[in-house]
Amino acid sequence: MLARIWCSWCRRLPCPAPAQRLERAATALTANGFSVEILDEVAAARTRIKDLIPEGASVWTAQRRWTRSGG
Repeated sequence: MLARIWCSWCRRLPCPAPAQRLERAATALTANGFSVEILDEVAAARTRIKDLIPEGASVWTAQRRWTRSGG
């Protein structure tokens, strides 16, 4: 999965979030009016985001290092 959390055993390296946590977050977001898609691959997520942004639109992000690596 794409969401990253800190490993409980090493406390350093980001690991994929458990599917149950993602589903719980998706349920909460949906209940509050958000559209949610959970994708298994970083490349699929990037492609989907590009599909959602209209051509010529400008998007500002406060990108951090971990988001650039697929976090």
